[in-house]
Amino acid sequence: MNDHRQRRVVVEVERMQLIRKWIRTRVFECGSCKRDVDFVTVSDAIRLFEISAAELNKFMSTNGSHSKLSTDEVQHICLTSLLAGLNRSNNKHEVKLFLGGKK
Repeated sequence: MNDHRQRRVVVEVERMQLIRKWIRTRVFECGSCKRDVDFVTVSDAIRLFEISAAELNKFMSTNGSHSKLSTDEVQHICLTSLLAGLNRSNNKHEVKLFLGGKK
């Protein structure tokens, strides 16, 4: 039998891009997490994630990210809650926090 069928096959390849950025954090007790966690300033978070202040504020309010005003009156964001929100909103890729040494 010489009956050959043909099919069209689509191959989709998803590539993951690894991006590493360094940022200094401060460790505070997070009232919501009930433990000491890393916090980052709002301005550092804007630079880290390359977004506007409005986008960051909207994301934080939508995803319940924790924040704290430090004794020097600077607004800080709990990285634990911020990254948890990022991972919930981006189900294809995981955002991880790697802690470096103390400086």
